[in-house]
Order: sequence, then C-alpha cells, then structure tokens
Amino acid sequence: PGRTAVFMEWYFLTMGIGTFFGGMIGHAFSYAVNEYWKLLGWFISMASIAFIERAAIQHASRLINPTLGKVFLILNIVELLTVMVLTALSLHFRIVQIHVVTGHDAEKIAEALQDWTVRIVHNPDYESGMASSLAAGIGSLPRNADGVLIMLGDMPDVSSSTITCLLSEARANQKSIIVPTWRGKHGHPVYFGRNFFKALIRLEGDRGAKTLLEENRAQVNTIEVDDPGIHLDLDSTEALAAHRQKIAND
Repeated sequence: PGRTAVFMEWYFLTMGIGTFFGGMIGHAFSYAVNEYWKLLGWFISMASIAFIERAAIQHASRLINPTLGKVFLILNIVELLTVMVLTALSLHFRIVQIHVVTGHDAEKIAEALQDWTVRIVHNPDYESGMASSLAAGIGSLPRNADGVLIMLGDMPDVSSSTITCLLSEARANQKSIIVPTWRGKHGHPVYFGRNFFKALIRLEGDRGAKTLLEENRAQVNTIEVDDPGIHLDLDSTEALAAHRQKIAND
C-alpha cells in the first residue's frame, strides 16, 4: 500500500504538470511560444498514465503471483516507451495551426473569431488581389512548418473529412502539391509543401496559386473525395443568399 500511495502521488503530480504544459502553455499561449510545448505536455501525461498503471499493479500484488507481478511492471515500462516512440515516428506529431488572413472588414472578422484558437493575420494590401493575402498568410507561418493548406473564405461547404484526407496525404507527401477532386474535377482547399513557400510569396495579382499547379504538374497529387463542397464558391452576395435559402429549405 505504501508504494501504491507513492505511485499515485507521482501520477497526480505528472498529470498536473502535463496538463500545464500541454493545456495552459500549448493551447492558451500557442502563438506566443513554440507549439511543441504541447508535445512536452503529452509525453509527461503519458508518464502519468504509466504511474497510475504501476500503482494498480502494486495494489494488486497480493492477489497475483510475484513473478507475474514483475512481468507486469516490466511491461508497464515497455508500453510507455513503445507508445512514445511509435507515435513520434509514425504520426510525426503533425500540429495544425489555423491562420486567418483578413482584408476588408478585418475588425468584424476578428471579433467574430475571438473565441476561436486562430491567429488573425491582417493584409493591408488586400485590394491588390489574392496573391498579397497568400503572401501575408505564408509569412505568418512558423519557420519549421512542413506545409500549408490554403482554404478560401468563400467556400464554406468543404467537409471536415476532406481536410482530414488532405492532411493525411500530406504526411506521406510533404513536399508535393495535393489537390482534392470530386468527379474528376479539381477543387479547394489545396496543400502546398514548404518547398513552395517562396513561390507562393512571389505571386502577384488575383490569380491565386493556380499558376503553380500549372508549372509543377509532376509534383501535383490528386485525391478523390466525396465532397461537392470543394467546388461550391460563394463569391457574391446573391450566391450567399441563395445558399442560405437552400439550407433553410433543406
């Protein structure tokens, strides 16, 4: 029972520290500090789980064979190390930050998003075209960003499953361009690996990144999704009103 209490104390201590680093720092101050503070919190939390398991094994030691108890204690450490290593190597800890580039009515948009964990990036030169907003967004990314998923503000019907598919594909093809298709036709959003950042910043006017797709066809990977929302572009007041009416009727 004495050791059980010690392991329980370590469990509460490490869980509290892990929550502090992962929650308070990793989330509340995600744009003030490196996002990998979240990972530190996660690893410490995993250690806390190992302590609670060890406490359970210790508490049950009177009910099981001593040799079996030692095996459980060894497996407890093996489990902790295995999960940490496999997660780090297989999932690559793909951390996603959401950057919202504003132009017209920037203050209203920022106010509407104040309760969301997003970074607001204002583009004072928004009237020059979409390229300046792309440059502002790319310029706000952390230096170690693997890539960027560019989403347009006037395409509200893109499903979350499409975004998940694109990010999963990006893990295997970080240096490529990944484009979703529906019924064989290209749509949005589009993923660009970090090797395209400089080219994105150099774009001019209102054509967006379409020219990069045309110039780098060999590096474009397409992924078919069951999502007509990747083609729905509400770029006028009339289109938005019609879409709202359609939703109301449905």
